[in-house]
Amino acid sequence: MDYEVQFSLAGLNLMLHMPHQIIMNESFQPFVTESIDKTDIHIRIYEEDRMDFPRTVPVCTKIPFCVYEDDKGYYRVFHDHKENDTPYAAGRILSDTEEEIHYLIKCRMFFSESHNTFSHIALEDLLLRRNAVILHASYIDTMFGGILFSGPSGIGKSTQADLWCRYRNAEQINGDRPILKREKSGWRAYGSPYAGSSKCWLNRSSRIEAIVILGQGTECCIHKMNRAAAFRKLYEGMIVNVWNDAYVKRVLSIVEQLVTEVPVYQMICTPDERAVDELEYMLKGEL
Repeated sequence: MDYEVQFSLAGLNLMLHMPHQIIMNESFQPFVTESIDKTDIHIRIYEEDRMDFPRTVPVCTKIPFCVYEDDKGYYRVFHDHKENDTPYAAGRILSDTEEEIHYLIKCRMFFSESHNTFSHIALEDLLLRRNAVILHASYIDTMFGGILFSGPSGIGKSTQADLWCRYRNAEQINGDRPILKREKSGWRAYGSPYAGSSKCWLNRSSRIEAIVILGQGTECCIHKMNRAAAFRKLYEGMIVNVWNDAYVKRVLSIVEQLVTEVPVYQMICTPDERAVDELEYMLKGEL
Protein backbone atom coordinates (compact mmCIF):
# COMPACT_ATOMS: atom_id res chain seq x y z
CA MET A 1 0.00 0.00 0.00
CA ASP A 2 1.25 3.48 -0.88
CA TYR A 3 -0.65 5.40 1.80
CA GLU A 4 -1.50 4.64 5.42
CA VAL A 5 -3.28 6.76 8.00
CA GLN A 6 -4.47 5.81 11.48
CA PHE A 7 -7.63 6.99 13.19
CA SER A 8 -8.73 6.81 16.82
CA LEU A 9 -12.45 6.04 17.15
CA ALA A 10 -14.18 5.08 20.40
CA GLY A 11 -10.83 4.19 21.96
CA LEU A 12 -9.95 1.94 19.02
CA ASN A 13 -7.10 2.44 16.55
CA LEU A 14 -8.16 1.93 12.94
CA MET A 15 -5.51 1.83 10.21
CA LEU A 16 -6.54 2.74 6.66
CA HIS A 17 -4.30 1.22 3.96
CA MET A 18 -4.84 2.75 0.52
CA PRO A 19 -3.19 2.91 -2.92
CA HIS A 20 -3.19 6.72 -2.89
CA GLN A 21 -3.41 9.68 -0.53
CA ILE A 22 -6.80 11.12 0.33
CA ILE A 23 -8.06 14.54 1.34
CA MET A 24 -8.73 14.66 5.08
CA ASN A 25 -12.13 16.28 5.65
CA GLU A 26 -12.42 18.67 8.58
CA SER A 27 -14.65 16.37 10.62
CA PHE A 28 -12.09 13.55 10.43
CA GLN A 29 -9.03 15.60 11.33
CA PRO A 30 -9.50 15.36 15.14
CA PHE A 31 -9.57 11.56 14.83
CA VAL A 32 -6.25 11.16 13.03
CA THR A 33 -3.62 9.80 15.39
CA GLU A 34 0.12 9.27 15.18
CA SER A 35 0.06 6.49 17.76
CA ILE A 36 1.11 3.18 16.22
CA ASP A 37 1.64 1.11 19.38
CA LYS A 38 -1.37 -1.05 18.56
CA THR A 39 -3.76 -1.25 15.63
CA ASP A 40 -7.14 -2.78 16.44
CA ILE A 41 -8.65 -2.76 12.94
CA HIS A 42 -7.04 -2.79 9.49
CA ILE A 43 -9.00 -1.51 6.49
CA ARG A 44 -7.24 -2.50 3.26
CA ILE A 45 -8.45 -0.80 0.06
CA TYR A 46 -7.32 -1.89 -3.41
CA GLU A 47 -7.65 -0.46 -6.93
CA GLU A 48 -8.55 -2.90 -9.72
CA ASP A 49 -8.54 -2.58 -13.51
CA ARG A 50 -11.56 -4.88 -13.67
CA MET A 51 -13.84 -6.69 -11.24
CA ASP A 52 -16.41 -9.47 -11.42
CA PHE A 53 -19.60 -8.42 -9.69
CA PRO A 54 -22.36 -10.84 -8.63
CA ARG A 55 -25.26 -11.57 -10.97
CA THR A 56 -27.45 -13.17 -8.30
CA VAL A 57 -30.28 -11.51 -6.41
CA PRO A 58 -28.98 -9.53 -3.40
CA VAL A 59 -30.00 -10.39 0.14
CA CYS A 60 -30.75 -6.72 0.78
CA THR A 61 -30.77 -3.54 -1.27
CA LYS A 62 -30.29 -0.11 0.19
CA ILE A 63 -28.62 3.16 -0.71
CA PRO A 64 -25.71 3.22 -1.40
CA PHE A 65 -25.00 -0.53 -1.46
CA CYS A 66 -26.48 -3.99 -1.94
CA VAL A 67 -25.75 -6.95 0.30
CA TYR A 68 -24.90 -10.39 -1.06
CA GLU A 69 -24.11 -13.69 0.64
CA ASP A 70 -21.83 -16.52 -0.42
CA ASP A 71 -20.00 -19.38 1.29
CA LYS A 72 -17.69 -16.83 2.98
CA GLY A 73 -20.51 -14.76 4.43
CA TYR A 74 -21.98 -11.33 3.67
CA TYR A 75 -20.37 -8.70 1.51
CA ARG A 76 -21.39 -5.29 0.12
CA VAL A 77 -21.46 -4.07 -3.47
CA PHE A 78 -21.60 -0.33 -4.16
CA HIS A 79 -23.32 1.20 -7.18
CA ASP A 80 -23.05 4.53 -8.94
CA HIS A 81 -26.66 5.73 -8.90
CA LYS A 82 -25.85 8.52 -11.36
CA GLU A 83 -24.62 6.00 -13.92
CA ASN A 84 -27.46 3.47 -14.21
CA ASP A 85 -26.60 1.81 -10.88
CA THR A 86 -23.32 0.55 -12.28
CA PRO A 87 -21.37 -1.41 -9.63
CA TYR A 88 -17.90 -0.05 -8.88
CA ALA A 89 -16.74 -1.47 -5.51
CA ALA A 90 -17.14 -4.40 -3.13
CA GLY A 91 -16.23 -4.78 0.53
CA ARG A 92 -16.10 -7.65 2.97
CA ILE A 93 -15.22 -8.01 6.66
CA LEU A 94 -12.64 -10.80 6.85
CA SER A 95 -12.37 -10.95 10.64
CA ASP A 96 -12.92 -8.88 13.78
CA THR A 97 -9.70 -7.03 12.95
CA GLU A 98 -9.75 -6.71 9.17
CA GLU A 99 -11.94 -5.48 6.30
CA GLU A 100 -11.03 -5.50 2.61
CA ILE A 101 -12.49 -3.24 -0.09
CA HIS A 102 -11.80 -3.36 -3.83
CA TYR A 103 -12.85 -0.71 -6.35
CA LEU A 104 -12.46 0.00 -10.05
CA ILE A 105 -9.61 2.38 -10.73
CA LYS A 106 -11.80 4.49 -13.03
CA CYS A 107 -14.00 5.20 -9.98
CA ARG A 108 -11.24 6.55 -7.76
CA MET A 109 -13.34 9.71 -7.21
CA PHE A 110 -15.46 7.71 -4.75
CA PHE A 111 -12.34 7.26 -2.60
CA SER A 112 -10.84 10.73 -2.88
CA GLU A 113 -11.59 11.99 0.66
CA SER A 114 -11.83 10.56 4.16
CA HIS A 115 -15.61 11.04 4.27
CA ASN A 116 -16.47 9.20 1.06
CA THR A 117 -13.87 6.52 1.78
CA PHE A 118 -15.39 5.80 5.19
CA SER A 119 -18.85 5.56 3.60
CA HIS A 120 -17.65 2.25 2.10
CA ILE A 121 -16.45 0.85 5.45
CA ALA A 122 -18.80 -1.35 7.50
CA LEU A 123 -17.95 0.70 10.57
CA GLU A 124 -21.14 -0.13 12.49
CA ASP A 125 -20.39 -3.85 12.16
CA LEU A 126 -16.74 -3.50 13.23
CA LEU A 127 -17.78 -1.42 16.26
CA LEU A 128 -20.51 -3.85 17.31
CA ARG A 129 -17.91 -6.61 17.53
CA ARG A 130 -16.36 -4.49 20.30
CA ASN A 131 -19.53 -3.75 22.29
CA ALA A 132 -20.00 -0.36 20.64
CA VAL A 133 -23.01 1.05 18.79
CA ILE A 134 -23.82 4.29 16.97
CA LEU A 135 -26.85 6.19 18.27
CA HIS A 136 -28.64 9.01 16.47
CA ALA A 137 -28.30 11.65 19.19
CA SER A 138 -26.73 14.91 20.33
CA TYR A 139 -24.07 14.30 22.98
CA ILE A 140 -22.92 16.81 25.61
CA ASP A 141 -20.49 16.60 28.51
CA THR A 142 -21.88 18.16 31.70
CA MET A 143 -21.19 18.47 35.42
CA PHE A 144 -23.07 15.18 35.81
CA GLY A 145 -21.28 13.36 33.01
CA GLY A 146 -22.36 12.57 29.48
CA ILE A 147 -25.95 13.26 28.45
CA LEU A 148 -27.39 12.14 25.12
CA PHE A 149 -30.53 13.63 23.58
CA SER A 150 -32.18 11.22 21.14
CA GLY A 151 -35.35 11.09 19.08
CA PRO A 152 -36.54 11.52 15.49
CA SER A 153 -35.07 14.14 13.19
CA GLY A 154 -36.32 17.65 13.90
CA ILE A 155 -37.44 16.91 17.45
CA GLY A 156 -34.95 19.35 19.02
CA LYS A 157 -31.85 17.36 19.94
CA SER A 158 -29.49 20.15 18.92
CA THR A 159 -31.68 22.74 20.62
CA GLN A 160 -31.53 20.94 23.97
CA ALA A 161 -27.78 20.46 23.65
CA ASP A 162 -27.35 24.17 22.91
CA LEU A 163 -29.47 25.13 25.93
CA TRP A 164 -27.24 23.13 28.26
CA CYS A 165 -24.15 24.73 26.74
CA ARG A 166 -25.67 28.19 27.19
CA TYR A 167 -27.10 27.86 30.70
CA ARG A 168 -25.01 25.14 32.38
CA ASN A 169 -21.59 25.53 30.76
CA ALA A 170 -21.83 22.10 29.13
CA GLU A 171 -19.72 21.18 26.12
CA GLN A 172 -21.15 19.59 23.02
CA ILE A 173 -19.03 16.65 21.89
CA ASN A 174 -21.04 15.38 18.92
CA GLY A 175 -24.16 16.65 17.20
CA ASP A 176 -25.53 13.62 15.37
CA ARG A 177 -23.97 10.16 15.78
CA PRO A 178 -21.98 9.55 18.95
CA ILE A 179 -20.62 6.08 19.65
CA LEU A 180 -21.75 4.29 22.81
CA LYS A 181 -19.40 1.66 24.16
CA ARG A 182 -19.58 -0.67 27.13
CA GLU A 183 -16.26 -0.88 28.94
CA LYS A 184 -15.10 -2.47 32.19
CA SER A 185 -15.88 0.75 34.07
CA GLY A 186 -19.34 1.06 32.49
CA TRP A 187 -20.88 2.83 29.51
CA ARG A 188 -19.05 5.70 27.81
CA ALA A 189 -20.03 7.98 24.95
CA TYR A 190 -17.47 8.96 22.31
CA GLY A 191 -17.49 11.68 19.69
CA SER A 192 -17.38 10.67 16.03
CA PRO A 193 -16.69 12.38 12.69
CA TYR A 194 -20.42 12.24 11.90
CA ALA A 195 -22.04 15.37 13.28
CA GLY A 196 -24.62 16.49 10.73
CA SER A 197 -25.20 20.23 10.47
CA SER A 198 -23.93 20.86 14.02
CA LYS A 199 -20.28 20.65 12.88
CA CYS A 200 -19.44 19.38 16.36
CA TRP A 201 -17.04 16.44 16.10
CA LEU A 202 -14.71 16.42 19.11
CA ASN A 203 -12.59 13.36 19.79
CA ARG A 204 -13.61 13.18 23.44
CA SER A 205 -15.45 10.77 25.69
CA SER A 206 -17.21 10.69 29.06
CA ARG A 207 -19.18 8.34 31.25
CA ILE A 208 -22.85 8.26 30.24
CA GLU A 209 -25.06 9.67 33.00
CA ALA A 210 -28.36 9.68 31.10
CA ILE A 211 -30.06 9.22 27.75
CA VAL A 212 -33.04 11.50 27.12
CA ILE A 213 -35.72 10.66 24.55
CA LEU A 214 -37.28 13.91 23.43
CA GLY A 215 -40.79 15.02 22.61
CA GLN A 216 -42.20 18.50 22.04
CA GLY A 217 -44.91 20.33 23.98
CA THR A 218 -45.97 23.61 25.53
CA GLU A 219 -44.97 22.53 29.04
CA CYS A 220 -41.98 20.59 30.33
CA CYS A 221 -42.34 17.21 31.97
CA ILE A 222 -39.98 14.30 32.43
CA HIS A 223 -40.13 10.74 33.71
CA LYS A 224 -37.85 7.75 33.85
CA MET A 225 -38.81 5.19 31.22
CA ASN A 226 -39.34 1.54 32.00
CA ARG A 227 -36.90 -0.82 30.32
CA ALA A 228 -39.31 -2.06 27.63
CA ALA A 229 -40.20 1.45 26.46
CA ALA A 230 -36.58 2.61 26.63
CA PHE A 231 -35.49 -0.46 24.68
CA ARG A 232 -37.88 0.28 21.81
CA LYS A 233 -36.84 3.94 21.52
CA LEU A 234 -33.10 3.27 21.61
CA TYR A 235 -33.34 0.42 19.12
CA GLU A 236 -35.14 2.78 16.73
CA GLY A 237 -32.22 5.22 16.91
CA MET A 238 -29.49 2.72 16.03
CA ILE A 239 -28.07 1.37 12.79
CA VAL A 240 -29.26 -2.22 12.43
CA ASN A 241 -28.16 -4.57 9.64
CA VAL A 242 -31.50 -6.36 9.43
CA TRP A 243 -30.25 -8.90 6.87
CA ASN A 244 -27.79 -10.38 9.39
CA ASP A 245 -29.45 -12.38 12.18
CA ALA A 246 -26.26 -12.53 14.26
CA TYR A 247 -25.89 -8.75 14.01
CA VAL A 248 -29.51 -8.14 15.03
CA LYS A 249 -29.20 -10.47 18.02
CA ARG A 250 -26.03 -8.70 19.13
CA VAL A 251 -27.69 -5.28 18.89
CA LEU A 252 -30.66 -6.53 20.89
CA SER A 253 -28.33 -7.83 23.58
CA ILE A 254 -26.36 -4.57 23.70
CA VAL A 255 -29.51 -2.43 23.94
CA GLU A 256 -30.92 -4.66 26.68
CA GLN A 257 -27.71 -4.24 28.64
CA LEU A 258 -27.70 -0.49 28.02
CA VAL A 259 -31.23 0.13 29.34
CA THR A 260 -30.45 -2.03 32.38
CA GLU A 261 -27.33 -0.07 33.30
CA VAL A 262 -28.03 3.50 32.12
CA PRO A 263 -31.10 5.58 33.05
CA VAL A 264 -33.28 6.56 30.10
CA TYR A 265 -35.79 9.41 30.42
CA GLN A 266 -38.72 10.59 28.34
CA MET A 267 -38.89 14.38 28.29
CA ILE A 268 -41.53 16.60 26.75
CA CYS A 269 -39.63 19.83 26.44
CA THR A 270 -39.80 23.47 25.47
CA PRO A 271 -36.96 25.25 23.64
CA ASP A 272 -35.91 27.31 26.65
CA GLU A 273 -34.22 27.08 30.05
CA ARG A 274 -37.24 25.37 31.62
CA ALA A 275 -36.20 22.17 29.88
CA VAL A 276 -32.72 22.42 31.39
CA ASP A 277 -34.18 23.01 34.85
CA GLU A 278 -36.48 19.96 34.61
CA LEU A 279 -33.75 17.58 33.52
CA GLU A 280 -31.25 18.95 36.04
CA TYR A 281 -33.78 18.52 38.87
CA MET A 282 -34.38 14.92 37.81
CA LEU A 283 -30.67 14.13 37.60
CA LYS A 284 -29.93 15.65 41.00
CA GLY A 285 -32.69 13.51 42.49
CA GLU A 286 -31.18 10.38 40.97
CA LEU A 287 -27.67 10.99 42.32
